[in-house]
Amino acid sequence: MDNLPSCEVVDDSFVSCSSDDYFSVDGGSSANSSSNLCDNILAVFSDFSSNFNVVHINAQSVPGHYNDLLESFNNDIVDAILISETFLKPSLPSTQFSIPGFKLIRNDRTEKGGGGVALYLRGDIPYNVVSLSPSVYSMSAEHIFVEVTLHHSKILVGVFYSPSLHIDYFNSLDSLFNDVCPTYDHFVLLDPTFLFTFLFHSRL
Repeated sequence: MDNLPSCEVVDDSFVSCSSDDYFSVDGGSSANSSSNLCDNILAVFSDFSSNFNVVHINAQSVPGHYNDLLESFNNDIVDAILISETFLKPSLPSTQFSIPGFKLIRNDRTEKGGGGVALYLRGDIPYNVVSLSPSVYSMSAEHIFVEVTLHHSKILVGVFYSPSLHIDYFNSLDSLFNDVCPTYDHFVLLDPTFLFTFLFHSRL
């Protein structure tokens, strides 16, 4: 990837970065692609190391890209890794796909291949699971939302993934927002339907 994402300072409390040339681990050897992703993440986040830094990845199989994850997130600059299409199943233990320094919080899809959402959260950050979509596949959106506590403030962090173009996407998302967001002043929602890789920084 030649161009780093553009960053927009919305105000002095957070910065968002995104790119049409999204970060990719495709192409080249696994070691080289992981190294490039790690370098890109460090370049974007290096000026925001004291902030709450979140990355989204459409993994299309955590088991298939586990070594890439280990190589890419071997630093302490990212606080949460939100993942869609984990391809994780209940028969696969979380310990098999752990990343040092992170807790794996997951919502697997069952009764059909693929799918699933999860997040790796920095191990020292307190959290509570707020909302999970049903695990049994039903062509409806899959999501996981957790509440994290930082500097005595609560942030809602979630990933929302639509496995089908045939669902009423916006009404589904709006309904979820109305259920879980009103009590939070800060929230981070990452969705692969519109964002391939989205980087978010929040300073509280």
